[in-house]
Amino acid sequence: MNRPDPTVELTSGVVQGRRVDGVELYRAIPFAAPPVGERRWCAPEPVAGWSGVRDGRDPAPMALQNHSTFQQLLGTQRPEMSEDCLTLDVWTSGATGPPRPVMVWIHGGTFLTGTGSSSWYDGRALVARGVVLVCPNYRLGALGFLHLAGLDGGDDATGSGNLGLLDQVAALRWIRDHIGAFGGDPAQVTVFGESAGAMSIGALLAVPAARGLLHRAVLQSGAASNVADAESAERVTAELIGELEGSGDPLRSVGDLRGLPVERLLDAQLAVSRRAGWLRLAFQPVIDGVVLTEHPLDAVAAGSAAGVDLLIGVNAEEMRLFPFLDPSLDTSRSGLLALATAALGDDAPGVVDAYRQTLEPTDDLELWVAVVGDAAFTVPADRLARAQVQGGATVYQYWFDWAGPGFGGALGSCHVTEVPFVFGSLDAPGVELFLGPADDAMWQLSSSLGEAWTTFARGERPSAAGMAAWPPWDPIARPTAVLGPELATGPHPRAALLDRWPD
Repeated sequence: MNRPDPTVELTSGVVQGRRVDGVELYRAIPFAAPPVGERRWCAPEPVAGWSGVRDGRDPAPMALQNHSTFQQLLGTQRPEMSEDCLTLDVWTSGATGPPRPVMVWIHGGTFLTGTGSSSWYDGRALVARGVVLVCPNYRLGALGFLHLAGLDGGDDATGSGNLGLLDQVAALRWIRDHIGAFGGDPAQVTVFGESAGAMSIGALLAVPAARGLLHRAVLQSGAASNVADAESAERVTAELIGELEGSGDPLRSVGDLRGLPVERLLDAQLAVSRRAGWLRLAFQPVIDGVVLTEHPLDAVAAGSAAGVDLLIGVNAEEMRLFPFLDPSLDTSRSGLLALATAALGDDAPGVVDAYRQTLEPTDDLELWVAVVGDAAFTVPADRLARAQVQGGATVYQYWFDWAGPGFGGALGSCHVTEVPFVFGSLDAPGVELFLGPADDAMWQLSSSLGEAWTTFARGERPSAAGMAAWPPWDPIARPTAVLGPELATGPHPRAALLDRWPD
C-alpha cells in the first residue's frame, strides 16, 4: 500500500514533499521573499506566509545564470530559471527521534552558475548517516555580487556586492528557526561547499551577521582568499554598465538597472565574465565595509569565527579541468612563468623552479597544473587553516587524490571530482564522464568520505573505517588525511613547497 506524501507544518504554511527510498525530500521551500522588482539588488527580506498546502515535490527554478557547458556536463543546468530563486531543499529521515545534526550545502559554480537541486547533491546517503541535509539557492553573478555603492541609490548600506552571501545568511536564519520541524538540531549546523560554495563559506566566517548561525564548516576546493576590494569591484561594475549602455541611454542609478530586462543583464554579465577568463572571478564577494568590513583572513585570524572548527582540503590536480574546458589557456613553461610573475613578482622563478625540481613533472602541463593549482587552492587553504587556528578553533585537512579515467584520463583528480564521493552520488548523471563507471573501490572511498564528513558534523574528529581519526592541523607538521586509492594520515604532500610561497 502506498504511503501518502509527507507534509511538514511551518510558521509560514504547510509544505508537501515526497519520499525517495525511505527519505523525505521537500523541495522549493522559500526562505526569503522573492528578490524581484523593487527588491532587485536589495538584502533578502522575510518570506510571506501562504495558505493551503505548498507543493514541494519538484525542484524550484535555478537562480538566473548564463548557459554553462560545464554545468551541463554535471547534469546540473536546467532550462527553468528565475529571479525568484531564494528557495531551498530539505532531505530528512523525518521529524521523530532525537534532533539530528544539520549539514547545509552551498553549491559552487564560479559565483555564476549552479543550483542546490543538482542530482550530484542527492541527499539519501548522507541522511542515512544520521544528518538532515539542506541545499539552498542564492543569487548569482551580477544580481548577487555586483557592487553598486558608487551609483545613485546604491549607497543605502544594502550590501549589494554581497547579496549572494546575505542570501546564504538568510537561509541559515531560516534553518535556525525551522529545521526542528524536519528533525534537525539548530545548535549543530555544519556548512559545507565546493569551489565558489567553499569560497562563500570562507567569507561567511568573517561576516558578523553569520555569527552563531553555523557551528562547523567544510571547505572543499575553496578558502577565504577570493574576495575583491571595493576599487576592483567598482571596475567590474563600470565594465558591466558599459556593456549595458552600448549606444543607448546612460545608466546612472540603481533604479535604472532595476528597470532592465534580465536578458540584457545576463548578456552583459556573460561578456564581462568571458573577458575575465577562467582564472579570474569577475563576480565574487566584496570587502564593502557593510557586509564584509575587512579581508576574511584578517577577520578570522582575529577570532571572527572562534570556536567554528574547520575541515578543509583540495584535490591533487584541481587545475586539470580548466585547460580541458578552455584549450586557449597557455599552459606552456613560458605561459606559466608569465602567470606566476603576475601573481608573485620576483619570487616567481624560484617558486616555479622549486616545483620543477621537487615534483619532476613529465611535461609542461603537469607543472602548470601543480603550480597554478596550488596558487589557486592549496595555498589559500593553508592560509585559512593557519588563520583559523590562530583565531581559536580546531582545523582538519585533507588531500583528495582519486584519479578517474574520464575523458581518457585527461582530468585526473581535478576540480569537483570529490563531490559525488562525499554525497554518495557516483551513479548520478554526468559523474561517469568524469570518473568512469563506479566500481567497488569507488563506492568504498565514497563511504569513507561520507563517514568522515558526517562524524565531523556530529562534533567529533573526522574518521572513517580503515583509518584512524584525523589529527588536528598545526602550522608546523601540517598533518593531512590523504583520500584516494589508499587512506592515510601524514604530512601534507606539498608541505615543503608550501613554504616557498611568500606570505
